[in-house]
Amino acid sequence: MLIKSIKKYLLERKKESLLSYKITHFACFNVGALGMYNTESTRESFYREVNRIKQFASKFNIPVVSIDTNLHEFYPEYNFNWSHSYLNMACVLSLQKLWGKYIYASGYSLNNFEFNISDSAKYEPFLLTNLSTESTELISGDMELSRADKVRYIMNDAIVKDNLNVCLKEQCINSESGIDNYNNQFINCGKCEKCLRTILQLEIYGKLEEYKDIIDLSEWQHLKPYYLGKVIACRKENMMYDDILNTITSEYHIPLFSKIYAKIYKPYQIIKKVLKRK
Repeated sequence: MLIKSIKKYLLERKKESLLSYKITHFACFNVGALGMYNTESTRESFYREVNRIKQFASKFNIPVVSIDTNLHEFYPEYNFNWSHSYLNMACVLSLQKLWGKYIYASGYSLNNFEFNISDSAKYEPFLLTNLSTESTELISGDMELSRADKVRYIMNDAIVKDNLNVCLKEQCINSESGIDNYNNQFINCGKCEKCLRTILQLEIYGKLEEYKDIIDLSEWQHLKPYYLGKVIACRKENMMYDDILNTITSEYHIPLFSKIYAKIYKPYQIIKKVLKRK
């Protein structure tokens, strides 16, 4: 969670232990997070993202480094989910003279460490240490914290309520299916996996209403029982779902439909796949 690192290393930089980690630059790399490579729509999304980051960075008088790359043309088989750490760090290391330390927001906590080809974030602490050079230290930021810990750490800050961006809508719009059914009024669509995961966590913590101006919540009440059922059904396979469920207290009401849907979710998905093949 990038904004967690920004709060820690920028807004709290006066702490003695963080002085050598003061943020001097923000970075944005077009290596796959915004959708298919080398398409006009993805590049437009990239430029929009760079401009949004520049507006945020200007509040702190910090420059933004942006890189558009054709690296993917040499390795077209690279799926972004399992290669994002490599792709982003390739951009970082192309500018080693610029930074002595580079903080890359961790996707998982160290407790979830595993060598799993499906997602480079799962073994990132090991990977970044070995990709570091004599001049540039690559750091997996806040790997001691779970996703829920990070949400709790930032959720009360006004700067977060105005700038939080977890959304995958640009990636969805620029995918092969070209899905474009998102309300552009909001930075966060409120429908994609990362939005739903964040919405559920904020609701559990009782903070969701405070984010209504930056997350589209118009469909949440309809999507909630289905998504919560999915989270319950898949908690053993998805460590982030398990993390969310571990924060639920007796005060948070889980709809009966969600509990029932959790029981049939996996068989239902199998049936859907079979019917789709036919």
